[in-house]
Amino acid sequence: MLSLTSPRTEALTLSARVATRQIVSQLASLLVLIGLSFSSTTTLAHGEAPELNQLLFHPTEPETMVIVATYGLLITEDAGMSWRWVCAEALFDEYSVVGPGVLDAEGTVTLGSPRGVMRGENLGCNWSRPSEELERLYIVDLQDDPSDPTRAVALSWVEDGISNVFNTSDSGRTWTKQWPPFPARFLSQGIRATLSAPSRIYASGVTLAGTRSLLFRFDGATDSWQEFPVTTDEGTGSFASLVVGIAPDNDDQVYVRSITATHDQVAVSDDGGANFRSLARMEAPALAAGRPFGFAFTPDGAVWAGNKTAGLWRLDGAEARAVRADLAVTHLDVQGSDLYIGLDGFAGDEMAELFRAPGGNTDMLEPVMIYEDLRGVQICSSPEVQAACEPFWEDLQRHVGLLPPLEPDAGVPDSGMSASPGDAAASSQDAGATPIPSESHSEGCHLVPASHEGSTHILGLCFLVAVLVLRRRGSRMR
Repeated sequence: MLSLTSPRTEALTLSARVATRQIVSQLASLLVLIGLSFSSTTTLAHGEAPELNQLLFHPTEPETMVIVATYGLLITEDAGMSWRWVCAEALFDEYSVVGPGVLDAEGTVTLGSPRGVMRGENLGCNWSRPSEELERLYIVDLQDDPSDPTRAVALSWVEDGISNVFNTSDSGRTWTKQWPPFPARFLSQGIRATLSAPSRIYASGVTLAGTRSLLFRFDGATDSWQEFPVTTDEGTGSFASLVVGIAPDNDDQVYVRSITATHDQVAVSDDGGANFRSLARMEAPALAAGRPFGFAFTPDGAVWAGNKTAGLWRLDGAEARAVRADLAVTHLDVQGSDLYIGLDGFAGDEMAELFRAPGGNTDMLEPVMIYEDLRGVQICSSPEVQAACEPFWEDLQRHVGLLPPLEPDAGVPDSGMSASPGDAAASSQDAGATPIPSESHSEGCHLVPASHEGSTHILGLCFLVAVLVLRRRGSRMR
């Protein structure tokens, strides 16, 4: 549970002068946004069920890709024939949170986090924090430039109550503020951009009071952000509207996802955010700390969207239809003409996390990563990564069903490993990685996974307690 002193809630200091009732209202909105942020841009390691959050493709080596998941990173350099694992504990010393990421041509993975950005060179084996300025900021979203992988933008939340966009042109080594800050009382949630000239940036979020969803646009025509309210069929019933995509051939055409307690609505603007029309209203899991959503464009002009309840949808013009209602979609991405689909659970006969639809043919799904593949997973050769990840190997196996769950009376096993990272490295057949056997060689450290529903209950309990406390303080003030 996040404390009220975390970077996510520093924005509450802006409301120090308002009445107690206003504070309660704003706190409710912030707690909802915390849940949305976890679902849209971040994942918690080991505390959540295994789930794919993002897929990163190498810009010049098509067989190299990185899965950003609830249990860390999985890296393949042979199109899924073998995988290497980096746990979240190896990335961050304080928060076991895997945020949004990008992958450049140098093989460097850059991830957002509650404390700025992390750079993982050698495909995530060697990690560092490149920016002291960003270290005190929560990085909500990251996006790279497909035409120039050395360029990327990072959306921060919040610095002295102000959200900002940072730019890098050297693969994340240095970051600068290239654009003006957003207006005060705006909580940023997502960013999409076309960074090649002429550049166009869209950022989405809500007002601090949670009363309006906003879309901001910057295209160089002015020296400030242009602000547009997001109006869809959901009206004021939506918690937030998140920008999810810009049409590849028309940067005036921007897509947003409006979120309610029970639905995801996809809407599009054809005039750069000034007006919106609804495309699809998709049933969704009850609002929780984990609520994934997939969105992608394929070269044939199709627009795809999906979630865990409504399945996979195709949106063409004014028509929207479900094409695979049986798929619990967690993520969508495209490489070439192939559609990649992140799934929660079974597809066909195999427990899987990632499938490929060649040429966008969703009737012919090919497994890219199934959980059985993790029996032969390796840890990269970095001693720091090995030491951090080996104690959690048994935990990962239990999460994905490769080992049976612990008995309720088994207690918490000893966290020690029978083999040190150095011993494991010495026995590896691959000099670049430490292999992990199909059966755990030690009890390891086990953290009981919390369901998404449990996360929702915790979030609601936090809100209820906060309201009661604030009401008591308010009555004392009167």
